[in-house]
Amino acid sequence: MTRLVGTIGDIHRHPVKSMAGEVVSRSCVGFHGLAGDRALAVFDERNVVVASAREKRFAPLLRCTASFLEEPTPEHEARPVLIRLPDGHEIRHGDEDAGAAISRYLGVEVILAPLKSGGPSPAGEEALRRVREHLERVRSGGEPRLEGTVFDHAALHVLSTSTLDRLAAGAGLPSLPARRLRPNLLIEPAGDEPFDESRFLGATLAIGDQVLITLSDPTPRCVIPTLPQADLPRAPEVLEAVARDATLEVPTFRGTFPCAGAYAFVIRPGVIRRGDSVRLVGSAE
Repeated sequence: MTRLVGTIGDIHRHPVKSMAGEVVSRSCVGFHGLAGDRALAVFDERNVVVASAREKRFAPLLRCTASFLEEPTPEHEARPVLIRLPDGHEIRHGDEDAGAAISRYLGVEVILAPLKSGGPSPAGEEALRRVREHLERVRSGGEPRLEGTVFDHAALHVLSTSTLDRLAAGAGLPSLPARRLRPNLLIEPAGDEPFDESRFLGATLAIGDQVLITLSDPTPRCVIPTLPQADLPRAPEVLEAVARDATLEVPTFRGTFPCAGAYAFVIRPGVIRRGDSVRLVGSAE
């Protein structure tokens, strides 16, 4: 027995970690998330670490926008990318001066390089086994990054329009753009019942006729939703609204945090399209 709980709205893909991304109507998805999502990253050339907008010196990356010039696939994720800086300057991944142009913008020596090499995606019991191993490792104090990616924890971030509407009201805003919270999948509720991500933790959801995902934990929120992003201004009231709305226990990270949305893992790959049904099909365990 399955139950319709929502439909897929916008699909958000971020070709370069910590930069604004693009909204697409369809995407291949596998164990490592949406094809092309965080396929590239800016690296601190001196320390060889991935640049994160959580660090003040790299926060200006959020004001840059990245989009693919060719559609990525699970086998070939690092397709050519166009990056637009806030002043309108355009950079293409592969240009000899790409790293130098971003370095001048940031005032930090960096390089732009691929993160995801692509390849076959595990599915079914093998995918579930890897998810369980990952969760066990993180919950015992191990590295939270999902193997083969730069994701903080899971391959997907799921957010509902119900949560956005609730947070906008709590922050005193007429609306809250989904892109401020940087989800991958925006879910619109079925009927009049709100879609509360926390109700589906540990469950398996079927998307369309191909994809299965399992939701693992609430998504802790950091300072990023409050920072200027592309054409969005600074908004400290957003994190304040999140803290009032849902400060939740996150077992994987052994603590209590302001949360909005949920982490999800892909256990059956396929194609996701805007308008696909989202059905509850059972427990992930």
